[in-house]
Amino acid sequence: MCISRDAGDLARLDDLVLELFADDALVTRWIRLAREHIPIEGLPARICYLGFGQRKAFGLKVNELVRKGALRGPVAFSRDNLDSGSIVNPTFESERMLDGSDLISDWPYLNALLNVAAGADLVAIQQNYSMGEAVHTGVTMIADGTLEADLRLEACLTTDAGIGVVRHAQAGYDIARATADRLFAREHVRVPLWWSREATFGPDEG
Repeated sequence: MCISRDAGDLARLDDLVLELFADDALVTRWIRLAREHIPIEGLPARICYLGFGQRKAFGLKVNELVRKGALRGPVAFSRDNLDSGSIVNPTFESERMLDGSDLISDWPYLNALLNVAAGADLVAIQQNYSMGEAVHTGVTMIADGTLEADLRLEACLTTDAGIGVVRHAQAGYDIARATADRLFAREHVRVPLWWSREATFGPDEG
């Protein structure tokens, strides 16, 4: 979200996405479609559908542009409350998790705590959907051009997306574990203890 209210800032951010992630067909296709078909309502804003590692790279580059005066004002980063590590909803997003954790709200709360520790500017814990059966967290980070914002963005845009990868890897999704194995070392992320049945409950009795 462009806090400057200047549509020119949004155009520059769209250009930046296309520059940084030219090899990501989903992202570049979306930005081109959005530019052509999505009107600006309120503050100029864009969702980008960026993944783990991409979000941090984009956030740090945007903060650099603010610092250099290439944008007219700060940029606020947020994301959908349905992000992979920020919601439990047993009838939709977390329905039929492989490990049976459909109803367990620990992950959204852990997401919120990690984002607080990482220096997010705003963290919200919310309950919604029918009869309050869904819990999710919201987060906002501000790129204001400061060196402190570099630290906050680097930490929070890593933890916020990373906990979603960990959550699904722990639940038994092979693609999530492969993503962790491939990207975590590159992003300097360590998971101190991967969950296993044996680690939690001990060996099965013979």
